[in-house]
Amino acid sequence: MSRWSALFVIPLLFVASVRAASAPQGQVQELSLPVAGTTRWTTVYQPPGYRPGAPVVLLLHGGGQSMRKILSDRSGGTRQWLHIADREKFLLLIPNATNGKTGDPKSDRQNWNDLREASARGKPTADDVGFLMQLLDWAREKYRHDPRRVFVTGASNGGMMTFRLLIEQPQRFTAAAAYIASLPATAPPRPAAGKRVPLLLFNGTRDPLVQWQGGEIRGEHGTTMAIEPMVQWWREVNGVSRAPARMANLPDRDPDDGCRIQRIVWNSESTAAAPVVFYRAEGGGHALPTIAHPLRLGPLARRLIGPVCRDVEGAELAWEFFKRQVAS
Repeated sequence: MSRWSALFVIPLLFVASVRAASAPQGQVQELSLPVAGTTRWTTVYQPPGYRPGAPVVLLLHGGGQSMRKILSDRSGGTRQWLHIADREKFLLLIPNATNGKTGDPKSDRQNWNDLREASARGKPTADDVGFLMQLLDWAREKYRHDPRRVFVTGASNGGMMTFRLLIEQPQRFTAAAAYIASLPATAPPRPAAGKRVPLLLFNGTRDPLVQWQGGEIRGEHGTTMAIEPMVQWWREVNGVSRAPARMANLPDRDPDDGCRIQRIVWNSESTAAAPVVFYRAEGGGHALPTIAHPLRLGPLARRLIGPVCRDVEGAELAWEFFKRQVAS
């Protein structure tokens, strides 16, 4: 595995699912989409009983992953999105990024063109913002999902791409959730005044890639902002920098995982503001937290990504957060 392809992905050679979940019941399709003279690819998951007017979730894979790997039995907690879609009957879009070396839009070692500096190793040059906006337009026409309930989530490189979407196209999203991600060390311009997007953030204090204290990502893959200033940046963007913090410690469901999770909520009664919810995973590494899809990691994987939190289901946290924004 090259230094580039190891970025932001649990190395699948060292990962095995240790508990089988029931098989998803919906329809999975790989589809191509012409975008600005090129062909881009996406997976569409349509659950049984899907009806027009349902929500849509845009699920962005991590770096070195793909639309296929993120749904595999070895993908860990991201696979839970299929089961949530079955239960809640929303449309799930899993687009494919491009290969930073070859530009291939269909392969399995892909990266998003996020906000990191252009010199970051393996960063592609594709217009991913344009692609994802066109994908939502196409899905709206074909599946007639509810444009008032459009959610986006991603982990690692997918979380960083989520940030770029919120900065450049905030009007398209109802709420967002980003895991094990940060902004570049040189903060990007803030979104123009207008729509603020409710945001969930999840980061681990022992993440060896997107480090809590910030700094260079292993392998010259760019430099990120420290996590606490990153959270503060988003609080300012969402107009809750002066809102009081409400804190709660989540139950320690797995005392052996070395991880404890604290939830911090900043909200405002102002309709012009949008909440920020931050999950601080004390002792957590570079992985989506999961209960239903535990992973067995070999020594190399443990060194590369750090501890996996097993006190919560990350995808369920995001979905419950999304639903609350619509209900409020």
